[in-house]
Amino acid sequence: MEMSYTLYYAPDNANLAVRIALEEMGAAYTHVLVDRSTYAQRSPDYLKLNPQGLLPVLIDPAQDEPLFETGAILWHLADRHRALIPDSIAARGLCLKWLFYISNT
Repeated sequence: MEMSYTLYYAPDNANLAVRIALEEMGAAYTHVLVDRSTYAQRSPDYLKLNPQGLLPVLIDPAQDEPLFETGAILWHLADRHRALIPDSIAARGLCLKWLFYISNT
């Protein structure tokens, strides 16, 4: 049975970048909408996932700790699945440039 990620997200660009990466890789995942209008990201349960109360957070069943920060999540997914990171150093540099661009814009 394939392990499934869990993505805690809210609808905005940084969260969308992670969802797009998961879809592009064909990775199995479930998503949990975190309602920022009710400050759900400040709940004690959510703060156990990310003490800063920020989104997104990715739970990888192969990891002991939740992953947060969009760039770190994208890099982890690309490295784990080898689906988005090219092998050539020059191409990898371009890929990482855009990875960080979409995670910070």
